[in-house]
Amino acid sequence: MGASFQENQTYSYAITAFNTNAGDTNNSEGNFSNEVVVTTLGDLFLDPVTTGPVTFHWEADSGAQNCQVHVFDRIPSVGITSIWNANTTNTQLAETIAPNLPERSEADLSRVWSPKP
Repeated sequence: MGASFQENQTYSYAITAFNTNAGDTNNSEGNFSNEVVVTTLGDLFLDPVTTGPVTFHWEADSGAQNCQVHVFDRIPSVGITSIWNANTTNTQLAETIAPNLPERSEADLSRVWSPKP
């Protein structure tokens, strides 16, 4: 967590938009959005992943009420969609797709998962 954010602190945010004449005209700033109030969480500590089926594990003391896990078949970036995701309120989540994905090595030695034909 960044030095300016503290665990279990509440912050309020509102967003406004400026046009290209910001500061030069009376209508250069839009109205504020609805206020959003958030409370910062603690660190999420991960435990080792187990197999049979692949199961993700983490510690419960971050303060999160819900966790979402995404599995990708490549390094995620803009426009890349996860091949599997799920939400849980527990401290573990069994993933049932990855055991059906064979591992293959690419020419650049990266490891890529792909669906079985």
